[in-house]
Amino acid sequence: MFAITKLECKKIFTKNNVLIACLFLLICLAKMLPYGQSLDMVLDEENFGSGLSYWTLLKKEGIKYDGFLTKDQMKKVRSLYRQSKEKDFVEGRRSDEKDLGLKLIYPFQWLAESLNFPTGNGIQDFSIQMSDQEIEGFYQDRLKAIKTWIHRSDHAYSQAQVQSILHQARQVKRPFYYAYNEGWRYMRDFLHMTFYLFLIYLVLALSALTSSDDEQGFTEMDLHTKKGRFGLYLAKLRAGEIFASLAYLAYLSFLLVYHWMIYSLHGANASIEFYSSPAIFNLTTCQGFFLEALSGYFASLVMVNIILFVSMFFHKTRVSLVLLTLILIYLNKWAASPQPWANTLAFFTPQSFVRYNFSPSKLLVLNNHVFPYTLIAFLLSLVYISISRIFAMPFMNHYYLKGGKGK
Repeated sequence: MFAITKLECKKIFTKNNVLIACLFLLICLAKMLPYGQSLDMVLDEENFGSGLSYWTLLKKEGIKYDGFLTKDQMKKVRSLYRQSKEKDFVEGRRSDEKDLGLKLIYPFQWLAESLNFPTGNGIQDFSIQMSDQEIEGFYQDRLKAIKTWIHRSDHAYSQAQVQSILHQARQVKRPFYYAYNEGWRYMRDFLHMTFYLFLIYLVLALSALTSSDDEQGFTEMDLHTKKGRFGLYLAKLRAGEIFASLAYLAYLSFLLVYHWMIYSLHGANASIEFYSSPAIFNLTTCQGFFLEALSGYFASLVMVNIILFVSMFFHKTRVSLVLLTLILIYLNKWAASPQPWANTLAFFTPQSFVRYNFSPSKLLVLNNHVFPYTLIAFLLSLVYISISRIFAMPFMNHYYLKGGKGK
């Protein structure tokens, strides 16, 4: 069976698929570059800087705030903010940048958001005006705010589950470690933004593998293999999964290199609090990104199984290609809808597996233990893959070319 899998791999790793991969990466680049170029920052009281070249300067400004968030560090951060050139813009006393059509990014903005979480009531606030009393009670007040945050989520948790989540939040190591991690946050956002395009690339690359109208698909000789038709189907699945794994690794490597070059990957060891706030897990920024990327890998394997099943069901490469591409495009569109049904749909669709793995509406509570959505993505993947293979078995046993009955 390994020899058949190797042969099927050769059918997939073609020049056409490499060219399509290059086109896919160029499309991703075209979607990401405008965000990098849209950086506007305060240089001094009179001047602003805009464009890709200023991300290095923003990082230089941002790392001044790095450190463990002890009481002394929070007072230092407050002092740095009061002396900063951005303060008047943050608090609205100056609005020169609006006359120029600028939208400022501040080097401390995500630190400020987390510091304001206990008193922010869900309102985005990039100022740092904590009183000494608020600094003293920051971690205790934060736990109270998390309880409110849970009740505001789209998921209706039982009282016992709420207590389990609060217990998990109390186990988070304190003090938090803050480090400027803008590159990791952008990389997360672009993974969310472009992942459906990666799945469309898999559709383009694999739709012919189990069709009857393409040289990559089934032939009459294939259907009479020693291991049987379903065995051949499994060999094609393994080849597709190998291809998807390597393609996903290349896709993630592209994101890593791009964000390292433009934004830097400083802050990999920052608390996940500053990657996906508020934090209820003992994770770092890079570990948080890895878990979301892992969820994406599960989704890729699910998509391989769906692609091959749909292609086998319709026999036609173009039918499965057009159908699945349209479904992915519309699911991506619906995922952005504020409607409750859209949140439910996104919870179960593979292309949304990479999104918000630490959101309050996507936590899994089992036996008083709390897990991020990554575990749900894994379990859903097992279900989807099992269902697709169970349904594929009878279809493959009655699979004939050109509607014939075979010999």
